[in-house]
Amino acid sequence: MHSQLGMRDAQSAHPDSPGFQVGFICWFGSIDGIPPDVGMLVAAMERTLAETPALTVRLHDDDGSWTQVPAEPDDRPNIVVVDLSQEPDPLAAFYSRVDSVSEQSFELADTALIRVEVTAIDATTVAVAGWAHHIVVDGYGAGLFRTRLLQHYVSLLRGHPSPPGFFGDFGELVRTERTAQPTDIDYWVSLLADPPRRVTFAEHTSRRAPRPRRSTITIARDAIDVGHLDSGRPLSATLLAIVSAWTALLLGEDEAVIGVPRHNRSTPVERTTPSMMMTELPIRVAVPVDATTASLAVECHSALICGRPHTCVRPEDLHGAVPSAWRTGRVHGPSVNVQPFDLVHEFGGASMRWELTNFGPIADMTIVFMTGSDDQIAVEILTNPDLYTEVAHDRHVERLSTFIHQCVTREPHTPVIEHQILTADEIETHESLRTCHGDRPREEAALSRGQNLSPAALASAASARSPLSGLLVLNSRGRHVAFGEVGRVTLLGPTGSTHTDLLASVHPDGVTYHGRHSHRRFIRGHWVDLGAVADEVGAEDGVLSADVDPTRPSIVVVPVDPARAEDLTRALRPKLPRGVRIDVTDRAR
Repeated sequence: MHSQLGMRDAQSAHPDSPGFQVGFICWFGSIDGIPPDVGMLVAAMERTLAETPALTVRLHDDDGSWTQVPAEPDDRPNIVVVDLSQEPDPLAAFYSRVDSVSEQSFELADTALIRVEVTAIDATTVAVAGWAHHIVVDGYGAGLFRTRLLQHYVSLLRGHPSPPGFFGDFGELVRTERTAQPTDIDYWVSLLADPPRRVTFAEHTSRRAPRPRRSTITIARDAIDVGHLDSGRPLSATLLAIVSAWTALLLGEDEAVIGVPRHNRSTPVERTTPSMMMTELPIRVAVPVDATTASLAVECHSALICGRPHTCVRPEDLHGAVPSAWRTGRVHGPSVNVQPFDLVHEFGGASMRWELTNFGPIADMTIVFMTGSDDQIAVEILTNPDLYTEVAHDRHVERLSTFIHQCVTREPHTPVIEHQILTADEIETHESLRTCHGDRPREEAALSRGQNLSPAALASAASARSPLSGLLVLNSRGRHVAFGEVGRVTLLGPTGSTHTDLLASVHPDGVTYHGRHSHRRFIRGHWVDLGAVADEVGAEDGVLSADVDPTRPSIVVVPVDPARAEDLTRALRPKLPRGVRIDVTDRAR
């Protein structure tokens, strides 16, 4: 099916990666005073797998033509039984084993795409761990599977027949699959026309991470302002609104483009068949100055509804159809997955707790809201370690945690721009810069990019003529920049503020110079310092001078020997960043 093709292609491109799987653990304790029974759990799992052909299919690759065939009864996955009850720390041993199995990739062709282990932890606890390739099941389908597993187990334990099965027919699902139409692609191309310059925090792209960095924060439900819960809108719209606002404000943009999983289940057979139907597609959310959590929730809810008729599109197809996507490698920024599933499944008075161990591949940043608990909302923040260092990850977690708690605990009509988006050490650093003092600058200083400078040196470079009483580094929305982000320098003096052309980033030890705002261009999804490019080109042999063209992303080069202008152009062009032009002329501008 179309929803499976992206996972097939991604796994084929990275056959050794274990990242294309989802995993969960089901915890079974005593029911009706009867301790958990490993043998009955194995039998319940066998019955559940027998009813779920989508999870037990075999994929066959016939010279590039792929088919999926339901497994024969004797060819269904083996269920591994493990006893850790004699280990010194059974729980630690169990999670260590879970981590180890999670590192194993799946072979796509002609093998089982699901693994199951039933593990005895102690006399009162048994864990059922499952890992499935994302090509055969999504989060919604896994929830259906877990519900049926509990039904079978409780029925076996009590000596009752299992209730009638409720799974849809997988064959019918495949036969009636809805596919994308040309108008669907047109919708997304139109939606993503002229997007914000930046949609995420990472400067580059990378392959999907099999083992992301992961942190968890929680929101107590009784701390959430009642206005968010009684608004008439789904809580998911409020959570999407919060991440959209955080993303836009931190990036200094007027809007956000975030990814949202669409379950694509509108017919009865789609809603009842455990399978892979989900696709991840963007919503685009404007975040004006007067935006509130409530107003953004309305916009997010509307965006979801407007996109609903067009969700059969493969996200991979958008990379080739949307100009901003094929230029930058990104369709959207952070992904937001709101999982409303109950964290405790119940049947016949019995219950089973579950947790996720694998969330599937993480391209950039994914934020998962687990809203199924009556007591709290768990928020999982996952980042690609190829794009975010451990320090960067931890800072984003602190920023997001602070912002979420402010948004949900305050009245929903509070402007989001009033909420803090920085970490405590970022706030402290900016405050120290705002109140710094310096003598009247005497002469303009020479600067080097990447150089750590004092506020007084920056003031001197800006040719300031007044004593310095403070310094601000702000993004395009006038917010203090986060550590590592580049912003424009504003000098504070006794008579007011002076906006400069200087760019700088802030870090715990001070300020780093990053060139001039007038030399900075956003090209193919990245900021490019044309001033730095001009300096590098100017140092090349045969170049008399190199300057930034103020009207376009181009470097104007005057050669030492005008007769060799064509040769110089050919030599310099491969050394330029993508999207930057070169104009060799015999006259300086």
